[in-house]
Amino acid sequence: MADATSNWFKTLGLNGPIRNFEQMSRICDRFTKQQGPVRLVLACAEDAKLIEAVQLARARGWILPTLVGSKSQIEKLASKINVQISGWELVDRPDCEGSLQHSVGMLIEDRADVLMRGSVPAAEFLKAVLKHKKELGVHRLLTQVSCFELSNYHKLLLMSDAAVVIRPNFEQKIMIIENAVSVANALGIQLPKVALIAAVEVVNPSMPVAMENAILAKMGDRGQIRGALIDGPLAIDVATFSSAARIKRVNSPVAGDADILIMNKIEEGNILYKSLIKFAKAKTGSVIVGSSKPMIITSRAEVHQNELHSISLAILLHFHSHAT
Repeated sequence: MADATSNWFKTLGLNGPIRNFEQMSRICDRFTKQQGPVRLVLACAEDAKLIEAVQLARARGWILPTLVGSKSQIEKLASKINVQISGWELVDRPDCEGSLQHSVGMLIEDRADVLMRGSVPAAEFLKAVLKHKKELGVHRLLTQVSCFELSNYHKLLLMSDAAVVIRPNFEQKIMIIENAVSVANALGIQLPKVALIAAVEVVNPSMPVAMENAILAKMGDRGQIRGALIDGPLAIDVATFSSAARIKRVNSPVAGDADILIMNKIEEGNILYKSLIKFAKAKTGSVIVGSSKPMIITSRAEVHQNELHSISLAILLHFHSHAT
């Protein structure tokens, strides 16, 4: 596994980790040109923004798309936004349940490599996936990992979980960390720095989250959670700004240089996710990991291009899984 990981870093052809989405896009260009486009299925595809994102990815040669949903509605939306979908594979499944069933079936039957959610609530999408856990190779917890490109941060920043696991227990939090580390590895980060986020940097017995994070950090020190440098509890400013770490006298290899932020419940992750997009104008891409094939759930309030970034991240994970 170590040799496979080392080979993956060589395959990326970079001097270091992927630094931004433009670099990620160029790597997707290279991989798909060399190995062919990735087969993506969009379930419940009656969504104009997602049809446009799929067209952008298709135009770059990244994907062979299949749109599943109401064929007449999909064609109407595509015409409205001037996207030519003649020649695309369209599967007419007007009811959402049937669309989800067909789309998940394409992954199971290896007729698709990536599954993308369309105009269906996240809960229904995940329910359809979890109904076929064994066939989809879901042997661990499904989690969402978001990747942010921020103008005032010196590298890509990962965060989990903002969309899937509502209130993770201790064992689930370990799996959230491990899933996020796998995404960091795909970005070329060999030993990602994981910050376990809390309101304080001290171990406070009256704050259960701080106590839990301290235990997880010690598990990382003892090699019980492998492949990462883990520290916590850390407030978000200490995790991401070295100046805050100096002021608060936090001596840690993670402080001020985190690659991954691990949140404690879905509300925290969701608030941070949307705040970074809306107020910090972050570029972002998100994936669902924990199964044999990557999946995409984007926010319905996503800004332009972020859906394309999610597709590029899923493509990167696809090629990473086949290389390692």
